[in-house]
Amino acid sequence: MPETPQNINEISRAFANAESAVRIRNFRVACVLAGVFSLAGSSLDIMVYPNHSWEFFKLRLVLVVLLLFIWWLIKTSFGMRIHRLLGLILPALPTFFLAVMIYKTSPSSPYYAGFNLILLGAAIILRWTFVDTMLVSCEVLGLYLAAVFLHGSGGTEDIYGQLSPKAIVSNNVFFVFTTAVFVVIGSYFYNQLRFREFAFRYELDKSKGTLEETNRKLVELDQIKSRFFANISHEMRTPLTLLLGPLEALMQRFEKSFDESSRDLLATMHGNGMRLLKLINDLLDLIRMEAGRMDIKHDPLVVGDFIKGLTSAIRQIALNKHVTVETDVDPQLTAILADRDKLEKILLNLLFNALKFTPEGGSVRLHVEKQKNELVLIVRDTGIGIAEKNLPFIFDRFWQADSSSRRKYAGVGIGLALVKELTEMMGGSVNVNSVEGKGTTFTVRLPCELCAMPAKPQSSGPLPADAGAAGASEEWLASLYRRAELFPAVTATRGKAPPP
Repeated sequence: MPETPQNINEISRAFANAESAVRIRNFRVACVLAGVFSLAGSSLDIMVYPNHSWEFFKLRLVLVVLLLFIWWLIKTSFGMRIHRLLGLILPALPTFFLAVMIYKTSPSSPYYAGFNLILLGAAIILRWTFVDTMLVSCEVLGLYLAAVFLHGSGGTEDIYGQLSPKAIVSNNVFFVFTTAVFVVIGSYFYNQLRFREFAFRYELDKSKGTLEETNRKLVELDQIKSRFFANISHEMRTPLTLLLGPLEALMQRFEKSFDESSRDLLATMHGNGMRLLKLINDLLDLIRMEAGRMDIKHDPLVVGDFIKGLTSAIRQIALNKHVTVETDVDPQLTAILADRDKLEKILLNLLFNALKFTPEGGSVRLHVEKQKNELVLIVRDTGIGIAEKNLPFIFDRFWQADSSSRRKYAGVGIGLALVKELTEMMGGSVNVNSVEGKGTTFTVRLPCELCAMPAKPQSSGPLPADAGAAGASEEWLASLYRRAELFPAVTATRGKAPPP
């Protein structure tokens, strides 16, 4: 975000508010520390100035009472409003009492070191601004000089007998002044550093808030998109099934009455209607998975019969393309617990994808085996292969290697995305290996649990065309949806419709 005067003013106000909250908290801490060490200083009074120890102890008690009053006042609403003024008074109190002690003893008193402690400790804890640091430094230095000059240049209690009082005072003033200079300069750079750090965090939090708001809107848009797809898909599927029902009834009832051209025309209409129904069902499956409304079943499944049924279902399509289809099932695989419908969708999408991209004279092979606790499904073809640069994207939704309007192979990029998401939903994984011009191999790995052979024989594949009289029963709809899986984009039509 570029720095504008308005933006800098906004950050400065926010920084001042944040620093005020920290200072108020630190002022109370400083009051406690100053009170504790002020009382502890009585031990020094006894050792250094025993004649003044009781007098100084009473001064220290007064200081502690004043510090406690500031400790209480600064938490009130009035104290918060004047916290900056209290921050200047706070170091002035111990400074004033130290100056009184020096005035009552000697300008050469070692207590001048207390001024250095006040400057350093308060600068670190109280987090003054640069201007406040200047004022407090002048305050400390001024009170010390006032104590010295009011007392005079000499003193009967000079403990540095070897040096003149003027030399000792000059020494003390030098060190207090030097400490004040370091504190002022350090405060300036420390405040600059704190401001830059705060500005960075402020902009980061502001950007984070913007990103969270944008993300929330994107999630809402994604939910709206999903609802739109779900609603429009349902609205499209309902009239489509109502068209396919009478169409199938018409084809079965008057099949012998129509000539060859009419039968081809009806077959073309039916095939394209079924392909559209498959596309709609695939979209609905994706939406259900996004919404978490798709359950996984664990029903007994005879693997050999299931694979045999799938192969029979696609064999006519393979014959029309002059492509060989082979299957190989591990004899150890008898019956397993699986979701038949989802497993069927996975294999049909992979097999039809292989048939679509395998030229005439090629082959498609399905190998099924059990490896440890996994069911491994391998679909291998001798087709055109996939370019290496495209491999990372083939499982993305609605992705096409050739997205032009004149692409050779039809499709909308749902099949492989559905394979990946169904596989992962069932706790498995899918990967692909391909060499351009030589073929592609898809490997699906799913959790495998063997079970006893079911008592009743299972269907060997998708249900045959059996629409019956009317198209509203649940049984007929289930049959229609399963048969729609057998109408991929590569299905050959029996003829072409005449031009209008």
